[in-house]
Amino acid sequence: MTPQDNPEGFLAVLAAIGAAIGIGKLMAADDPITLRLFAGRAIATAGIGAAAGAVMFLVPTANPVLLYGVAAGLASMGTSTLEYILKKKLGVPTDEQVQ
Repeated sequence: MTPQDNPEGFLAVLAAIGAAIGIGKLMAADDPITLRLFAGRAIATAGIGAAAGAVMFLVPTANPVLLYGVAAGLASMGTSTLEYILKKKLGVPTDEQVQ
């Protein structure tokens, strides 16, 4: 499946990759799993995985496998890592610098 053939389906695949990684990380953690935590992690990492579709704006001819890898990589980094990177790039003080 390519983004040009079925953009909605491709976006759903990217989101599913992200959600699966987020749920897997949650299951591997020692914290108790609640429905709220499970759903929140799945939704957050699905959004991160779907955001990998933005690579298509930079490289319109990118191979779908590259996008799957970007989705998996971003989801593996998680929301806190991405937030930290963005804060550093934008010059916003991180939690470590505020204390």
